[in-house]
Amino acid sequence: MHFKFLILSVLLLTTINEVHAKRKGSGIRKDGRVYAVEYIGNIKDLKKNQNATRGPDPLIVGGKKAPKKLRKHLAHVIIVDVFGDVYGCSGTVVGKKYVLTAAHCFDSYFEKSESFVLIAEKSTGEMLFTWPDNKYFMKNVYVHYRFSFRDYLENDVALVELDEDLSKKLYKPIKFGSPPEESFTKIEVAGYGLKGSDKKKPKRVSLGKVLFQEWGVCYDELGFHLGNSESHEFCYTSLQFPDKGKTGTCSGDSGGPVLKKDGRKYVQIGIISYYVGEKCESPGTIMVAQNLQKYKKMISNKVMKNKNKGWKKL
Repeated sequence: MHFKFLILSVLLLTTINEVHAKRKGSGIRKDGRVYAVEYIGNIKDLKKNQNATRGPDPLIVGGKKAPKKLRKHLAHVIIVDVFGDVYGCSGTVVGKKYVLTAAHCFDSYFEKSESFVLIAEKSTGEMLFTWPDNKYFMKNVYVHYRFSFRDYLENDVALVELDEDLSKKLYKPIKFGSPPEESFTKIEVAGYGLKGSDKKKPKRVSLGKVLFQEWGVCYDELGFHLGNSESHEFCYTSLQFPDKGKTGTCSGDSGGPVLKKDGRKYVQIGIISYYVGEKCESPGTIMVAQNLQKYKKMISNKVMKNKNKGWKKL
């Protein structure tokens, strides 16, 4: 087992309460998995200086501005908790009232009535104190009924139900597809998350290229297996893996889409979930997504038929 992937585990916090208090927005498991949302700040402090409402370094690692045709699928998920702390995740529009994201974005402290989603937002601003037309508050949040922070982050899938129907001018529901079959196949990731360590703050939602990998490649790099990941997740790496870590996903990208091209259109093949490595941009970091082929039926049943089977309401 490679020690470098476990070096941060000495900071492990055994309960979600401790994670919140000591490592806002993130958690590091004993097995080296890092799940993280972007910590933006406390709403009282942000209100004092409304020009400084950005969290640190928000952008896909090694990414570029996401094109307009893709932005209509995207959502910036802004979560406010009972302490007034503000967090950011990413997501995709899957219906006129639903946004798909990661379950780990929501802990027991989040305030549904204060949290909201920015649909097709091109900037990385949070719009905490303004009321743009693309700002929609949350009505309900549903997570997979078997999701657990302590259970290998399996079933890291959530649906946000909005308090009203989306404007048809704003959005376009994304379609789902299957992951590639061969390692080192280029795919893409999109989100509102961190660019990495010590980087300037960009202004736009981003799109970046990564490499799909078969689990054998990821396990060889890690030196150990990740529970039962093969059945419901897939892994991906930087474009220059294993020598360089210049592309990938980081905190704040959680819940965003892993994509591939189907002709000229993007289809979503996964949900950005967690990574294993020293930092998101480190060489050899293994990134993991939830495989949408395992969840598309229950997502469709909820979005199209309002069937709650398989979902737990928070």
